[in-house]
Amino acid sequence: MRSLADVSKAHGDVGPGFDTLRIVLSIGVVATHSVSISYGTAVSDRILHMPLASPISAILPLFFALSGYLVMGSAMRTATLRQFLLLRALRIVPALATEIMLSALLIGLLFSSVSLGAYLADDRLHAYFGSLFGRISLYLPGVFSDNPLPDIVNGSLWTINPEIFCYVFLGLCLSTRIHRHRGLMLASFLALLAVCIVLDYRRNTDLFNVFSYIHVLILAFSAGNVLYLWRDRVPYSPALFAISLVAGLTLIREPYLVYVAVCGLTYCVVYLGFQPLYKPSILKTGDYSYGIYLYGFPIQQAVSNLMPWSREWYLNLLISLPFICVIAAVSWHFIEKPALKLRKSIAPAASAPTAEEPEPLWKSAAVISGLLVYAVLLSRWSGINSFDITLVNLAKYALAIAILTTGGLVISRLKVLPAPRAARV
Repeated sequence: MRSLADVSKAHGDVGPGFDTLRIVLSIGVVATHSVSISYGTAVSDRILHMPLASPISAILPLFFALSGYLVMGSAMRTATLRQFLLLRALRIVPALATEIMLSALLIGLLFSSVSLGAYLADDRLHAYFGSLFGRISLYLPGVFSDNPLPDIVNGSLWTINPEIFCYVFLGLCLSTRIHRHRGLMLASFLALLAVCIVLDYRRNTDLFNVFSYIHVLILAFSAGNVLYLWRDRVPYSPALFAISLVAGLTLIREPYLVYVAVCGLTYCVVYLGFQPLYKPSILKTGDYSYGIYLYGFPIQQAVSNLMPWSREWYLNLLISLPFICVIAAVSWHFIEKPALKLRKSIAPAASAPTAEEPEPLWKSAAVISGLLVYAVLLSRWSGINSFDITLVNLAKYALAIAILTTGGLVISRLKVLPAPRAARV
């Protein structure tokens, strides 16, 4: 039986269905948002608790799993941690920074109910720019205050925090070089899974709690990483796809078992990525999925504000989607694509990097410690890891970071067997 690696090679290491999947998932997010934007959170929460809401709950985990698989391929083709982080920044930051600026200084000024002076002096305006670094703020003073979903300018931004966390976690894997040993990457996935289960148990919350859902997204990304490294051992099987799909959609609503669902859905999205899925010609000129996801929410909120008669989910979707696609296309051609052209100067070779000597001990320690500190900050900003800033707590985290840094340094000095050659997916 053919493996995922065999299928990837047969397609020239380019997954023919991945672009379509990204578009479909991003439009799925927009469709889901149209419900809460049209009716408010009470109605959208009731829908999410319905028995047949599993496909809705699966959209973002599928997105993160797909990203994890593809980004792992990028990491395997990248020679250094610095290159990896710069490549991620080139893909994420330009469009994100543009959206934040437009929301804060254009949409905010046009739709705010407060005076210009009060708007510019408000702390919520200043806090909104923290989203660029993972300290997410969804609100601007007086903006969309009369909408069914009041005050929230861009609800899509909340996933930026777990997304950055995923890159930091994978960055730690690169800095310790365990990303080239699939056994250690599997072990890191299992360790991350154990941490998420313990945190879920301590909070005693259900899946619909945002903190538990953040865990699900992070695990989905990590599952994509692991599947990429083990793709030569995983069969490309319609039967396995069907089993994974049923298990994924059945268990996605179940606390703890949701992590089993994540593994199944990760296989499903990669399986479909190697299918020749249809893609409209108009969408073949660029990758508009990120722009659709990023700009969709504020455009939908603006439509709801300007056209109160459109506050039905299907009307909001039908009216907003053409504008969203146009803005996404503009973003791709004039912001994202020009930024991505800089990749050649950062990582000119698109092949597996050769082995290199480890960096000086002090430099490796500084990098690992810095990534760990950033991970702690991200977890605190997301609310996953709330703690009072006291000397005792700071000492505890300093000790934990020191221990983890030491362990990372030891691992980074071990000689490990390389994972399978990276493929362009």
